[in-house]
Amino acid sequence: LSSICDVRIIWGGDDTIKKIRKFTIPVRSIDLSFSNRVSVCVIDSDQLNDQNKSSFDKVIQSFFNDTFIMGQNACSSPKLILWKGDNKNIGIKNRFWNQLSDYAKNKIELDFSTANRKYLQFCKTALQLKNVIKFQNYNNLVFRISLNSLPKDIDKYFGNSGFFFEFDIKDLDDINHILNQKYQTMSYFGVEKDIIISFIEQLNVNAFDRIVPLGKALEIELIWDGYDMIRSLTREVTIN
Repeated sequence: LSSICDVRIIWGGDDTIKKIRKFTIPVRSIDLSFSNRVSVCVIDSDQLNDQNKSSFDKVIQSFFNDTFIMGQNACSSPKLILWKGDNKNIGIKNRFWNQLSDYAKNKIELDFSTANRKYLQFCKTALQLKNVIKFQNYNNLVFRISLNSLPKDIDKYFGNSGFFFEFDIKDLDDINHILNQKYQTMSYFGVEKDIIISFIEQLNVNAFDRIVPLGKALEIELIWDGYDMIRSLTREVTIN
């Protein structure tokens, strides 16, 4: 199949892509590769604190949809939550995680295998990051791992099924040192779009192909991972 294709789409992990690429394609053919990616969510704690009950409930539902619907396995599901705003606003963060746990409890059933695997992931993380984390467990549904510093390789500790890191930032530039091509989607709440645009424009690495409001992380679009799917899969013939 590879020997006769014009375009080959490889959708899988990094190892899968490497294996498939061992099968050669015609010299004029191209590959579109969708590799391992990770994502983050930016929430302004001041704006969240100003929401009424109905709006706050909607934030929780949107975050749940971005993360728990696919077990946090989607590349676009956030693994790292970045809190922007008043870093001393602990109350609103606690309310967020408590309410998320309560909401998830009524929506999903956590099987023993998943819970055990998630706890094992935490134990491994704790051994490696023992001096930079604080841990809270919400009914085994939500693992909240608070960071007092942001390791450059934090993405290698990311998990799923409700496994969240959180970190306080003053500006989006505070995460520049961790960014690389693995970072795909940034979802956001309460942060002005102009601030995000300015941040993206000044990046010197190819991080973040998608910037979407909270609740939109799992929406598949024709432009994905920076590829315009229609144009990338189309051969154009020019006639002058």
